[in-house]
Amino acid sequence: MLFTPGLMREEEFLRSPSVFEYVGLDGEPHSLPLDVGTLAFTYCQVPIVYRLGDSPVIKVTEANDTTRSIPGSRLDRVSSQSIFFRKSEVTLVEVMLDRSSVTG
Repeated sequence: MLFTPGLMREEEFLRSPSVFEYVGLDGEPHSLPLDVGTLAFTYCQVPIVYRLGDSPVIKVTEANDTTRSIPGSRLDRVSSQSIFFRKSEVTLVEVMLDRSSVTG
């Protein structure tokens, strides 16, 4: 899975804190607090949170609450397949975008 925000604009990111509500893979409603400068959506019922920053990095949170960071904008194959096949192994993906890749 590759995250390339070529058509995103900076004004699409939150200007005040908010709460993102979604239905998880367990079929239950979930809430995720969001900070200023974020944007959230789900992909195969896994929340994806975009954040503006200085360099691209992906933070993956797994079902056992461990987190790992992946430099760049490409999610590894194992995590991608887990999301595509709805295995419930990945619970959150946070994508730090290089601010210069988003149009002002």
